[in-house]
Amino acid sequence: MKRIMIVDDEFLVRMGIKSMLNWEETGYSIVCEAVNGQDAIKKIQQYAPQIILTDLVMEPVSGLDLIQYCRRNYPDIKIVVLSNYNDFENVRAAMKLGARDFLFKLTTNAQELLKILDGISEEIDQRQVIDENAEAMLIRNADAIRQHLIGTMIDSTYKNEADLISELRLADVKCDFTKLYRIMFLSVANYALFENSINVAGHRMLIVSLEHIVSDQIGKLYPAQTFHNDYGQYVVSINNGTAVDKSVFENEMQDCFVHINEYSERYFGVKLCGALSGECLGCDALSAKVTECRRVIKNSFFLKQARLLHVSEYEATHKGISVLPVLDISHLQMALANFQFHEVMSCIDDFIDQCYDLVGIDSYLVREKLYEFYRTIKSDSITKGIILDNIVDRNGLALYQAIFQYDLLMNISDSFSSLIQNYEEECMKIGGKKLKKEIAKILMYVNANLSTDLSITHVAGIANMSESYFSHLFKNEMGISFVDYVNRVRIEKAKEMLVRTELRVNEIGSAVGIENSNYFSILFKKLAGSTPIQYRNEHLAG
Repeated sequence: MKRIMIVDDEFLVRMGIKSMLNWEETGYSIVCEAVNGQDAIKKIQQYAPQIILTDLVMEPVSGLDLIQYCRRNYPDIKIVVLSNYNDFENVRAAMKLGARDFLFKLTTNAQELLKILDGISEEIDQRQVIDENAEAMLIRNADAIRQHLIGTMIDSTYKNEADLISELRLADVKCDFTKLYRIMFLSVANYALFENSINVAGHRMLIVSLEHIVSDQIGKLYPAQTFHNDYGQYVVSINNGTAVDKSVFENEMQDCFVHINEYSERYFGVKLCGALSGECLGCDALSAKVTECRRVIKNSFFLKQARLLHVSEYEATHKGISVLPVLDISHLQMALANFQFHEVMSCIDDFIDQCYDLVGIDSYLVREKLYEFYRTIKSDSITKGIILDNIVDRNGLALYQAIFQYDLLMNISDSFSSLIQNYEEECMKIGGKKLKKEIAKILMYVNANLSTDLSITHVAGIANMSESYFSHLFKNEMGISFVDYVNRVRIEKAKEMLVRTELRVNEIGSAVGIENSNYFSILFKKLAGSTPIQYRNEHLAG
């Protein structure tokens, strides 16, 4: 049932129109009458007409003024002008202002009126379907719309703040930017490594799930809106309220950050870095606050445990520049040469411990110092025939990669610990002693060329020795024959590939230099105690 208002200062005209049709049967209802434009304006909000039939010449507010008012405030209302024959100029003006159609008061009949109304009714129905579809689409894409709007604020690409505020409210953005708010900036540590280690579905699950966790934790306390980008970063705008004590609010945010970080580590195996801005007001302040947080959050590299950095306090109390601790390379070299791996790790730990909570220093300078440790260990590994870069941490990174790719010093420290432990094991395999440089050279050659010909004849030629002298020297240095050593190294590499790759058994055998799959399985069981398939199943299940 379409709702109709009749506006005319002549009573007989209003009565004539009301009597012209059986309104209920034709799908219409006269909801109210008005004697002029002023009267109509008062009644529009109360009766919500969808169609207005209005005269033009009325006092004190004319029909033209009424049409203009409706266009500004109720653009969905359809206007039909009631006109006299000699009123063409006003009719033309009304049509320019947006009137849908016009009727002559004295000659209009029921059929003509109904034809116009039905045409307008069809437009209203079509518009309603469009609006319903738009509303449904808004609901389906609400998150994407909110993300876009906040993104324009961060990038300062919006055109009009008033329009933006209106759109933010329409999209049900929880934070009111016309009131005081603060920014919590969160970043997934080592995000690039995490992104490369999972599929698209897993990556999407991390992004969405973390956003829900963040929104849930902070939203329980204050109105807040979470925005995420494609780099594992989250911007949370929070209305902190003027009545809330600053220290109370910051303690609550610290607790929230700790809980969010715990969830992130438990369910996704990733750590978060976080920064909290000072108070601000208005849409244009968001971009500057995000920039401040991004600058301060870099200092998370130096934290020993996860902590939310407060931008205002951090920048006020950390103006000084720390001095980098001194490297004790000679102590490290001596410990490595004497196979004193506990001292090696102690030397590295001492340096890293002094780096925690450094301020005013670019993390790259610390990374360069740590790289000097790496080069020292690498030089030592050459004398022992060990390919250092074949030793990787739990994320598959060699030490030199870990030093420059991890976002947190604590992760680099873990990588050093893993490397030294594995390096010690490799050193024990050669008897825990310094090797003759000829044998060290051969060990490195073997480890780098497992898939090639490693016969005694071939390798003795590389060492510029006779086969008999090479075999004697090798066994004297390593405690086992060259053939047994090669077999052991090949099976150790095969173990790693069985767990880390999805290659078939025969492909792995070929990759480590054993083309005969039957011989590979027999040798593997002899040295590993199980068949390749059994080994893979046991270790993948574990």
